[in-house]
Amino acid sequence: MKRTLACVVAVLACLTTMSWAATGPFVQVVAPSSSLANTCTAGSATSTVLANVDLPPGASYRYVVAFLIVPDSSMDMSDMDMMMMMMMGGAGMPNPYYGLLYQSPAINGPTVSAGASLSIGAPAQWYTTVPAVAEHTTIMAQVTTFTGANASGAVVASSALSWDCTTGQMLATSNAGNADGAVLPLAPGLVQLVEYYNAPADHYFLTSVSAEIAALDAGQIAGWVRTGNNFNAFADAVAGASPVCRFYLPPVYGNSHFFSASPAECAYVQAAMPAAVLESANAFYVDTPDTATGVCPSGTVAVYRLWNHRADLDHRYTTSAAIKAAMIGQGYIAEGYGPDQVTMCSPQ
Repeated sequence: MKRTLACVVAVLACLTTMSWAATGPFVQVVAPSSSLANTCTAGSATSTVLANVDLPPGASYRYVVAFLIVPDSSMDMSDMDMMMMMMMGGAGMPNPYYGLLYQSPAINGPTVSAGASLSIGAPAQWYTTVPAVAEHTTIMAQVTTFTGANASGAVVASSALSWDCTTGQMLATSNAGNADGAVLPLAPGLVQLVEYYNAPADHYFLTSVSAEIAALDAGQIAGWVRTGNNFNAFADAVAGASPVCRFYLPPVYGNSHFFSASPAECAYVQAAMPAAVLESANAFYVDTPDTATGVCPSGTVAVYRLWNHRADLDHRYTTSAAIKAAMIGQGYIAEGYGPDQVTMCSPQ
């Protein structure tokens, strides 16, 4: 059963004084341990948060730092559930987007600590692809625990803290434990890309980000459901693998997301679509096919990218030749290398 606790800054004291006990893996972000003010630019000092951590052997956790852009400044940003909806551009939202700033390496157990000081990285690390964000932008630090090592396995607890990057004022906290979801049978170092579908928009979405998966699975973002399709990728850089860029394409381009394992294509998208937001230059890593034949290396399977060929452009990514054929039958266009149009190669 999912258990959720949300405290805004007016009742922050309840978090710093409450008792904690868990049968790990467990994490609970309770407060900033140093000022989070002036984190709108790369010149700021390293930021840390205080958290309660219970991590048994074989479990792991990972940090994610993100920013939220909401054009309508009158929107109430004090509710974390609203923020989680906005992360994926939920129904009725005024075109917000979520941008990944920093993702830590996996931290493996065992760890048991009350009030642990967790470094969430320096803004100099966050802004390697984004020069800065506007004053008073909402920044969110999320810590997620997994049953497996190297940030694999089921997500069992997730905790977040958000603040105003100009003043450092805390805006909201969210602590959720016992998240739903079966343990993923992944080898160490791999992540699973989970596919969702939004029927009203007729759009697909792919993610390995635990915060997004938790929000989508909990129904906090209207309209999105799992399709049951997924594929693997490398969580971190490995020899021979290529980083995959992730772009948010705002409504002028279709209000969707785009992935590419080609550095040249990533650069082209930035140049050709100036309004596109580079959320991450290395959202995950994959092997790449031979550019002439489309053949993938041994131990990997082909990933196909299908474009909907509409003004509200959207892409679907799949390892299924049957799904590829079905999408082409609906008017989608395959994009990739070789006669089979292969775009990536998924490790097994």
